[in-house]
Amino acid sequence: VQHQAKDGRQVCVESRQQLIETDGEILILETNHDITERKRAEGDNARMAAVAAAAHDALFGVTLDGRIEAWNPAAERLFGYTAAEAIGQHISEHDEQKNSLRRAGAGEAIAPYQTRRLRKDGSAVEVSVSLGPVKAPDGSIMAISVAMHDISDRKEWEARQRLMTRELAHRVKNSF
Repeated sequence: VQHQAKDGRQVCVESRQQLIETDGEILILETNHDITERKRAEGDNARMAAVAAAAHDALFGVTLDGRIEAWNPAAERLFGYTAAEAIGQHISEHDEQKNSLRRAGAGEAIAPYQTRRLRKDGSAVEVSVSLGPVKAPDGSIMAISVAMHDISDRKEWEARQRLMTRELAHRVKNSF
């Protein structure tokens, strides 16, 4: 139930009523519990879930020991694993990844770096990875967020550019 507090704030309360018989009279006992903060947090969570679902980058959350606990649709498309297959799996397969998890778990935001990851079908994909700590209300680190952006097209374009540059240099040398 929405109520207005004495100071003018809108608050959301969970209200319960109970009939009590005392001295032959029936009374109604009403208790109200302020759930405004919980409702705000639920709204924030719903908004963030919608953002993650709509994102084009693979976004997922991991526990401090590296187990996947959230997996968005873009991660499914990029890696080929459904959320049901990915959640609960451990991501730390490379030393660089273990180091990044350790640093993020200590509260450090990890700037994007480029690496290669394997898809479900065994093929490699070039990605840009960034990690960040997820903090609890008390400031402690409770999880790690991971974002991966597919840079395969850019890497392929860069390889073609290098090949074309080498070919051009070779032809120029031959001309002289």
